[in-house]
Amino acid sequence: MKNKSLPAPWAVGILALASFLAGGLNGLLGTGGGVVLIFTLGALLGRERGKEIFVLSSFGILVFSLVSVATYGRGGSVDAALLPRFALPAAVGGVLGAFLLDKLKLLWVKRLFALILIYSGLKLMGVV
Repeated sequence: MKNKSLPAPWAVGILALASFLAGGLNGLLGTGGGVVLIFTLGALLGRERGKEIFVLSSFGILVFSLVSVATYGRGGSVDAALLPRFALPAAVGGVLGAFLLDKLKLLWVKRLFALILIYSGLKLMGVV
């Protein structure tokens, strides 16, 4: 990855707060944390770094998802025998997604992301 300038020192606190909120959303809802990270990173780094923002958000999602799974597992809320069945398809999907992110124009990635957010919101409200 290219070495680009870091955000201003004050932005580190904002990013830490957003990461805290994103991790909390992920732990509570199992989703939503990446959205917080994408919009926060976009505001801090600039929209022209869109693909890098998606990659950084994915890293954050990995971290708080692993912590959430470990926490749920300790609380007995997860059947550990099911986890390996998700690992390979998730890994293959991650490789495919990373490949597509590198190939697609950022505009199309943003449109897909927006459609998923809209559909998810409508689904949660029981509209679709």
